[in-house]
Amino acid sequence: MNKAFGIGMILGLGVGALLVANSVKARSFIKDKQKDAINEVKKMTSKSSKTSK
Repeated sequence: MNKAFGIGMILGLGVGALLVANSVKARSFIKDKQKDAINEVKKMTSKSSKTSK
């Protein structure tokens, strides 16, 4: 019983660590893409404001 508990605890910690690592990667990826999208919108709006003048 103690051996099974130890193995389960180790596996649980490993899976938890993987989930946290993937979560951090996903958040940083989304932030980067959001910044890229905002920059593109700014470029498009500055182009359209220049052409409308």
